[in-house]
Amino acid sequence: MATVETPADSTTRGEAVPGVRVPFSISISNCKIGGRTVATPERISHNPRLMIARLFRVVWLLVWLELGLVLILVPWSEIWETNYFLYQYPALALLADNPFMRGAISGLGIMNVFLALEAFRRRAVTVASQG
Repeated sequence: MATVETPADSTTRGEAVPGVRVPFSISISNCKIGGRTVATPERISHNPRLMIARLFRVVWLLVWLELGLVLILVPWSEIWETNYFLYQYPALALLADNPFMRGAISGLGIMNVFLALEAFRRRAVTVASQG
């Protein structure tokens, strides 16, 4: 169970909602749960450039993840076998239909998914360590 630590100056009783008494008030700017600082409205940045950078990062990670999933699944589907270029260049068809080539392309997709997940995890750790 998580414990809530309050600063020493927040021992006063307050009325957040009229008619409802709270045994203590928590200073929102310094709230910690389980030893970690909680993201509170005072700590969350509303800087438009930072928000756009975060949004761009999330979209970019989703593109990496989607590209990885496409590279994993497409070499083993009918789309791969009924390709315009394979009919125009039969030598390319011999290479593209090879199971080892399909496996190599799927391996690139797996690596792409892992890199996207690692980039997401690395960003989550840096955000959590800012407290």
